[in-house]
Amino acid sequence: MPELRSGSTTSEVLITRKEINRLVSDALEKATALFSEKLAAMDTRIKAEEFASAELRDQLNKQEQTSADLSERLKKSQVALKRLEQYSRRSYLRIHGLNLDKNASCKKSVNPSNNDADQEETTAKTKTQTNPIIARFHARDVRDDVISARRQLKGRGISIQENLTTANFRLLKSLNTDEHYESAWSWGGKINARHKKGYKAYRFDIFDA
Repeated sequence: MPELRSGSTTSEVLITRKEINRLVSDALEKATALFSEKLAAMDTRIKAEEFASAELRDQLNKQEQTSADLSERLKKSQVALKRLEQYSRRSYLRIHGLNLDKNASCKKSVNPSNNDADQEETTAKTKTQTNPIIARFHARDVRDDVISARRQLKGRGISIQENLTTANFRLLKSLNTDEHYESAWSWGGKINARHKKGYKAYRFDIFDA
């Protein structure tokens, strides 16, 4: 216990060095405990924030992967649809340059064998253009023979083409007018072109259309 100085008019507390050291030690201990408590709380908060950030990054990565997967699936579906559309036209040829009188029979102009061609029909064009004939063959080899012989019609104003989808037709047309390509053609619904520099003929992907 601190002692009172004798004969003093006021009560003076005498504190020994040992007690001062103890008080300082107690204060430091309390301050250290408080600091450690706050540091632990801050560390817990930092870990919680890091965990939340990691979860958020994981969710974003999953969303990006899901988005990439969906984009890839969409692309594959579009490719499948385009190929299916072109495949559905595999038996048809488009014939240009045959002049038909109004209400004339297409069969009389084309004169196919009943075993070769299934039907012929015309599609509407402008008054200044000849209506193309779309001929359907039920024998694939006959259809291929007809289109293979189209070079014999060169210079006669008659041309035979595969019945391409709109996208493939536009691609073929753009390649035929491209200054970098010597020639372009379709076979089996696929578009091919040969570069003017003599490279091997290149087959264009359906997404090039």
